Amino acid sequence: MTTDTAPRDPKTAQQTTKNIALAGRFLRQMLDDPSAASDIADGATIVLIPTDDPELAAANRRLADHEVEAGRNPSVCVIEVTPGTARPRRSTTR
Repeated sequence: MTTDTAPRDPKTAQQTTKNIALAGRFLRQMLDDPSAASDIADGATIVLIPTDDPELAAANRRLADHEVEAGRNPSVCVIEVTPGTARPRRSTTR
């Protein structure tokens, strides 16, 4: 039985790798300034938007829109991550 969950195409693999690095930046920033997390609603789906990578930002915005449209989570918190800061910029609730 194979449990391989690796992305099947190079573009998805690259986005996954970039999102893992972005999540690491976000977590480091939250550890440096825990008060930034107070703006995130309990149970919200967090979508990270890098300000220094327009292509990944667009892909992640599409993901956020899809989550809301699909009704998977009525609260999606979009967080712009720039070098040195990570604060919620807008929250979408349905």
